[in-house]
Amino acid sequence: MAKRKATTKRKPVESREAKALRAKLAQINGESLNRQQQRDVAWYDKTQADEAIANWCSAVPKGDYCRLSGRQHKLVDDAARLYGLPIGESTIDLRIAITALHDLIAANANRIRGSLDSGDRDELEAEKLRQQIAKLGTEVERLQISLAKDRGDAIPRQDLRQALVAISAAMREYGRAFARISPEARDLWNDTCNAIADEIETGRLKW
Repeated sequence: MAKRKATTKRKPVESREAKALRAKLAQINGESLNRQQQRDVAWYDKTQADEAIANWCSAVPKGDYCRLSGRQHKLVDDAARLYGLPIGESTIDLRIAITALHDLIAANANRIRGSLDSGDRDELEAEKLRQQIAKLGTEVERLQISLAKDRGDAIPRQDLRQALVAISAAMREYGRAFARISPEARDLWNDTCNAIADEIETGRLKW
């Protein structure tokens, strides 16, 4: 009679959760983990966090929901009663509540968009038009400046500032020189400077 071959029992495959728990225990005992053990621990921690979040979202305490929504208990209960929202119980399934809220908004979208009366719409349109006109004016001014620069009519601001400083210094020197000559010469120079200032202010230069 032929002998049967001896069969070796295979060890049961250890689940990843069991490996992760074993690695966490080793970590607590101060042992160093290899890369696979580190990955198992990270996977387990993320799984536990996701599960905890899912459990909390499915049964949010009423007080937490009121704090999240920024509404008092009475207002939340009124919304549940008036609009049939699933937010009236002591615990609230957040996913179901959000879905119901979006469904309510979608069902009343036309009414929400048309809630403004004609006066409010006219004022909004007028304000929008004023903003567009102001923006257009700014754009036109910018284009005029750009065109003047392209034609060579505009003077760069830095160059203009330097020229005015030089002219101002020269005019002061002339004033001191005329004052040394005679009071009449000084007064004549002052009158000339005032006349030039008036022409610059009015934009009608005579020289």
